[in-house]
Amino acid sequence: MRILLVYPGGTGTLPFGVPLGIASVAGVLRESDHDVSILDFRFEDEAGMREIVRRDDPRVIGFYASTDLANSVVRLGEIARSETGDACLVVGGPHATLDPEYFLSRKFDVAVIGEGEATMVELAAKLERGDSFRSIRGIAWWDGDGTVENERRPFIEDLDSLPLPAYDLFPNVAQTLSSNLFWSNLLPFTHVLVSRGCPFSCSFCQPTLDRMFGKRVRRMSPKRVVELLQFLESRFGVKEVFFEDDLLLSTATRGWLSELARLMSEQSVRVRWWAQARADSTDRVLLSLAKKAGCYMVMCGVESGSQRVLDFYRKRITVSQVRSLFKMCRELGLMAVAEIIYGAPVETKADIQKTRKLLREIRPDGISPCILTPYPGTYVYDWLVEHDIRFDTALDGLDRTVHEKRIDSPLSASYLRRLALSSVQTTPSLRLVLTRSYYRRAYLEKLHNLLSSGRFRKAIFLLFLSLPKPFMWLATLTYFRLARRLPFLVALKNLLKH
Repeated sequence: MRILLVYPGGTGTLPFGVPLGIASVAGVLRESDHDVSILDFRFEDEAGMREIVRRDDPRVIGFYASTDLANSVVRLGEIARSETGDACLVVGGPHATLDPEYFLSRKFDVAVIGEGEATMVELAAKLERGDSFRSIRGIAWWDGDGTVENERRPFIEDLDSLPLPAYDLFPNVAQTLSSNLFWSNLLPFTHVLVSRGCPFSCSFCQPTLDRMFGKRVRRMSPKRVVELLQFLESRFGVKEVFFEDDLLLSTATRGWLSELARLMSEQSVRVRWWAQARADSTDRVLLSLAKKAGCYMVMCGVESGSQRVLDFYRKRITVSQVRSLFKMCRELGLMAVAEIIYGAPVETKADIQKTRKLLREIRPDGISPCILTPYPGTYVYDWLVEHDIRFDTALDGLDRTVHEKRIDSPLSASYLRRLALSSVQTTPSLRLVLTRSYYRRAYLEKLHNLLSSGRFRKAIFLLFLSLPKPFMWLATLTYFRLARRLPFLVALKNLLKH
């Protein structure tokens, strides 16, 4: 059966990595002998979609729908329906799990609830045989008169049983692997997910995450993770990966991580990586194991320096634990990035000052700020409704960038914007490169990676950004004044254009 899977992220979406949900579903469908193709709207447009649908006439068109992409999915579904009358329109992802009626009332045939791999394989088999959808677990569907929601499908216990994600089916995979999230990332670079489930209840993402993957954590075996890294390394030349897992660096994974380190050493896997850590579930032994296995950077959800705000977020961590984690990273020679959320409805300027003070104390190697966004189905969203606090419920433009304030909170929109933008710390400074050996190693390895792969423009830009600001402005002024007079600067200027 011919199946088209669509990722609706627009041209404004960061072209980094591949959508892992679609990649995994594509892998299992291909393993079941279906003819699968992928349309990635980060590089495609509506006219291209019309042409592909008319040309290939897919029997199934499946869309990924996060909450911020829900309206785009509806619009693309209408286009698909206009080009093919009998294709089965399927939608999956967080918003389809959260609110299947939203799509089924807008001419979609099936909404996949929760994990989609086994469900999509069974759905395709039913369509081929012309069978009813009534026995398919894990879907809601339109039966002609209204919505029918079937029994939930159990979560996939053995993640090793899934084929490797179909990275190769993305037409622009090489371009996505040449984009980075942090200045130090070695290219080609991508992200992976080797576990599912989270036992915690942070108010900005739960219980939606539970509905998608459950509370109990399920992991690939270390052997399977090594196979995935070797595949990415040999097939696409990947030099670095980001483990998106919520709990990869946790004391509960100590034995798992030790085995991963052993296998990576035995099989000479050279891919370096970074991962997320909770401040309350990471210790020195675990971080040492991670470093031995190739980890060079840790990302921590600090969120706030105010314990009152942390408790509002249900983080179950303390400010003291945050200090301890960053201190351990520094002593072990691991870079550490702090994720911060501004704009909680209970947050005041006094809380902001505590966050600023904490950031000065922990001295993160990077700061990634955002403004709190109340996603439908989360505890934050329900709390705002319960307390009759005004907030923007529109799905259009819903995101967690530093430019949006969606909640009527004590802090003004302009103040939060300035605060978030001034907090961003993603580029290296010469002082840090000179004074921290682990920072210097990452910096020099990044430079070598760029130069050896012919990315001279990016290498020069990295050097430029490392200069102290007065020298940066002086270098810029001097360059433009002399560029017309000195031949080598003219050549450099022409090189930078390419």
